[in-house]
Amino acid sequence: MTAPNETNARIVLSRHTLATYEAGAIAEAEPVATAAMIRKEITILQAFAMAHPEKAITLGDLVRRWQALGDRLKERLN
Repeated sequence: MTAPNETNARIVLSRHTLATYEAGAIAEAEPVATAAMIRKEITILQAFAMAHPEKAITLGDLVRRWQALGDRLKERLN
């Protein structure tokens, strides 16, 4: 189980990374590697949510934003 501080730090890091991609960095990213990174981040956040149910809403919202970013990337690839 992860410590609450580690969970909070991961949430902050994930939000910052996501904001960078949402601001347009995804257009410059390598699509296959970016898709893999998005899937990995979603898996990590879901594991944190399971370990820390008190953060489930926050983490769930973050997962949905990552999933939306992944969906936009898929559209770009098609």
